[in-house]
Amino acid sequence: MVSAVALVGLGICCFALYVEHEATTKTDYTAPCDMSEGMSCSKVFTSKWGRGYGLVGPLLGEDSPLNLPNAAYGLLFYVALLIKELVLPPLAIFRLLAFAVRFFHPTREKCSEGKEKRRRRKEKRREEK
Repeated sequence: MVSAVALVGLGICCFALYVEHEATTKTDYTAPCDMSEGMSCSKVFTSKWGRGYGLVGPLLGEDSPLNLPNAAYGLLFYVALLIKELVLPPLAIFRLLAFAVRFFHPTREKCSEGKEKRRRRKEKRREEK
C-alpha cells in the first residue's frame, strides 16, 4: 500500500516539475490543471511559495542550491519512501529472524530472574533432603 502511494506521489511530483518547467520556459503554455485565472497551478508552481516552500529563498538566498521547487523535495521524499519500503523490510525481517534464533535458541540462558528462582528452588530441595 505504501509503495502504491509512493508511486502516485512520484507521478504527481513529476507532473508538477514538468508544469513548472513548461510554465517558466514557454509564455503561452497552459497547464491541464489551470482552471481559470484565479485558480492556476502553474502560477502557484512559479510563485515564490513554489520554491523552497517560500522559506529557503528569504533565509538562504534565491540562488541557494537548497531553493529547489517544492516538487523536487516531494520527489526526494517519495523516492526515500519507496526505497524504505523495498529495501528495509527484507532487512528488518532478517534482523527479526536473527533475534528470534538467538532469543529462542535452546542453549540460551533464561532471564536472570528465572535463573535466580531456579537456583533458590534447588537450594530448598537440597535443604529438605
